[in-house]
Amino acid sequence: MSYERIIYEQPLNELVRINLKLEGLFLQFNKLFNSSDFYNFLPEIVRILMDILFLLNRADLKSKFSTELQRHINNLARFKNSPNIEYSELTETIQQLKEHLNHFVQLPGKIAQELRQNELLNVLSINLLNPATGSTCVEMPFYYHWLNQPPEQCKSDIASWAKALKEVKSTVALLLKIVRECACKKPISIINGFYHETLDPQLSCQMIRLFIDKNNQVYPEISAGKHRFSVRLMVPSSKERAIQAKDSIKAEVMVCIV
Repeated sequence: MSYERIIYEQPLNELVRINLKLEGLFLQFNKLFNSSDFYNFLPEIVRILMDILFLLNRADLKSKFSTELQRHINNLARFKNSPNIEYSELTETIQQLKEHLNHFVQLPGKIAQELRQNELLNVLSINLLNPATGSTCVEMPFYYHWLNQPPEQCKSDIASWAKALKEVKSTVALLLKIVRECACKKPISIINGFYHETLDPQLSCQMIRLFIDKNNQVYPEISAGKHRFSVRLMVPSSKERAIQAKDSIKAEVMVCIV
């Protein structure tokens, strides 16, 4: 099998879904923020930041992070005496989890509360996520004025806003790392474009990861629940509606239970 593969991930609970969205937004932000063409990407960078803040606006998210961090601490602590576990790495991971948990327990208000007290970001949160609102001097003169400041000033402001999100970014990265590394890939055969597997409802399945060779011109539609998941391979088309593949292919899957 070729190592040139596309990885498709299907979350099986709400927090994993949110973490995947946040991870994608942080990756986009880093790419554009560090681009040599930073100033031309400025409106898009700001919009990505607003998308992140929108996801973090949920009142229950801090509690969800805390609960999940504590769950992983409890789970990993059971492996301390296992002979097959790298003790130093396990201890380091548990310590990182405890540090993140301590942060959220002591955090007053919502996540990134300090950014919600920024007047410019408040203006943007009200207007920028509305597709009918633009960023011209007519619609948002405060934002328009800021966009026309020296690039160095804009970049400095954005860097300070991103610093306030550093803790949640590293928490998301650690939680997804634990989920992704909790299982091994296994080979599967997707027959006539369809694959089905039963899950144990007593186990805490977090995510399905599917690895498909890039040479196979198909994409998967993954349907997953507590008891089972299925994969339907579709043949993309820019002119017609996608249809289910008729060929059978080899792939790999990870059922991430932790």
